[in-house]
Amino acid sequence: NPVFGSQFKVTFDNKAAGEYKITLADVQGKVIMTKQVFVKSAGQVETIQMKTKPANGMYLIKVTNANKKSDFAAKIVVE
Repeated sequence: NPVFGSQFKVTFDNKAAGEYKITLADVQGKVIMTKQVFVKSAGQVETIQMKTKPANGMYLIKVTNANKKSDFAAKIVVE
C-alpha cells in the first residue's frame, strides 16, 4: 500500500453514516495529522491531503467513530 507524494485515500466500505476521525501517526505513535470526516454512505472515499510529504517510511492510519472506538487501522508506506 505505498503512498507517493502527499496524499492517500481511505474508503469507508460497509460503514454506517456518521462522523469519523482519521489519524495518521508514525510507528512511534507521534500523530502527524488528523482529519474529521462525515460519511454519508457506504463506499465513500476520502482523499487525505497532507500539508507536506512526510519522510519515507511506515505510518499507521487509524479511523475512530463518534464514540471514539477504533473502527479501522492499517499501515501505509510512504515512498
